[in-house]
Amino acid sequence: TIDKGVLDQVDAMLNDPAIVQIAAKGETADTVEQYIAHVPHTLKPDLLAALLKERGHKRVIVFARTRHRADAACRKLKRAGYHAEAIHSDRSQNQRKRALDNFASGETDILVATDVLARGIDVPDIAYVVNYELLENPDDYVHRIGRTGRAGEAGCSISFVSPEAKAQLLDI
Repeated sequence: TIDKGVLDQVDAMLNDPAIVQIAAKGETADTVEQYIAHVPHTLKPDLLAALLKERGHKRVIVFARTRHRADAACRKLKRAGYHAEAIHSDRSQNQRKRALDNFASGETDILVATDVLARGIDVPDIAYVVNYELLENPDDYVHRIGRTGRAGEAGCSISFVSPEAKAQLLDI
């Protein structure tokens, strides 16, 4: 899960470092079913509500591109009666830890997050991941959807693709 910036620093400091790679870079797990929903940006809240109603709302991570959009989506989910919390870089470490602990214990059903949550967490039994918005870096897609379908378990990801995000979809 090392990003390019860290890898560049490591290369500058180490002499002939070894890299251990479990799967090919950019390769998604075979256990994760991946779906795409082409939807205008204005209809994403309605599609998310329908998806949660159809597939369930327990143990779901919704990824947004920005802190503002993560907070807005979280507020809408709370108004709809869901137990949701947002995680992003404007939250303190304690707030992030508390939200993640609440999610892991089942107190919180839905985490709405930016890519601050895409790497380095291991919460078992995540039902599915929603890419509410696609991301600029296609390599991060693998990390986002890798939050589900862990340790050989089945998982699912649904990506909402608006017309303006077509280029990001092609990159992925």
